[in-house]
Amino acid sequence: MNLAKFSTILVMFSLFVACGKDDNNCVQADWVGTYTGTYICEEEESEIVKVFITASGNDKLEIAYGVDGLGLYARYVDPFEFNNCKVNFSSTSEEDGRTSSLEAEIDGDMLEMMQVRTPDDREDYRCKFVATRDQ
Repeated sequence: MNLAKFSTILVMFSLFVACGKDDNNCVQADWVGTYTGTYICEEEESEIVKVFITASGNDKLEIAYGVDGLGLYARYVDPFEFNNCKVNFSSTSEEDGRTSSLEAEIDGDMLEMMQVRTPDDREDYRCKFVATRDQ
């Protein structure tokens, strides 16, 4: 009788674990879409933003965004590699030493991005995006 209970509990646990969604496992198609939300930079008013994520090849993403009233505001030149549900990118300009980074994460239909730029000799300039995938 104890063996039967133990086996039943073990099977139920195995099914629960096997059927649970692995939140750290995203593929390219999970990222692709149009997202609408807010964009706020330090010491500025928040803006309505649309973020456009498209596939580039089989394993990269292209990201662009537009701020309401400004049209297409920024399009990143090089496609991004993603690591499951996260994007981490940084670069330094060889020309003037300015740095730029982008961190993005998806959770279902929710997208959060943080863009950090260091223009000239000033402190970092941070902008945060919080958006939901359009249906």
